[in-house]
Amino acid sequence: MYRDMIVFIAGPICSGKTYESDILADAMNFDHVEISTIVRQLLDTNKRNELQGHPELSTQIIDRIAEIKRTTRRQGVVVSGPRQVEILKAFPEAELIWMNTPLDTCFERFYDRKDEKDEEWHRDTFEEYVKKDNDLGLQEVKQYMEKEKI
Repeated sequence: MYRDMIVFIAGPICSGKTYESDILADAMNFDHVEISTIVRQLLDTNKRNELQGHPELSTQIIDRIAEIKRTTRRQGVVVSGPRQVEILKAFPEAELIWMNTPLDTCFERFYDRKDEKDEEWHRDTFEEYVKKDNDLGLQEVKQYMEKEKI
């Protein structure tokens, strides 16, 4: 059954995207999909360094989201973690949420969680990940989301 409702939640690394997406999806009876999970499936890897830096995956990510949206048996889909604005533009009807979490808080969460996909948990490593996300287009995602909310 085709569902029209889709919500994108974006923000910097460790900003709370997954946490908030889980809560929202549960409350609204939506599926929750993380873009990083889609990318892991497409690239068959779990290492952040190998996942970041593939903007050419956007079309495949869009196709996968459209498939999930089309086949969900729930009321809609919450998608967390877009890094390319073209993903958002492919779903102009979507609701958009930007996680405006201070980077110092994001770093504290990054350091505290010590996720296995992150090989090191230093400030320099965190800043490198932030830079890679920005290189992929995260700031354009933020600007697009803020512009669309006006």
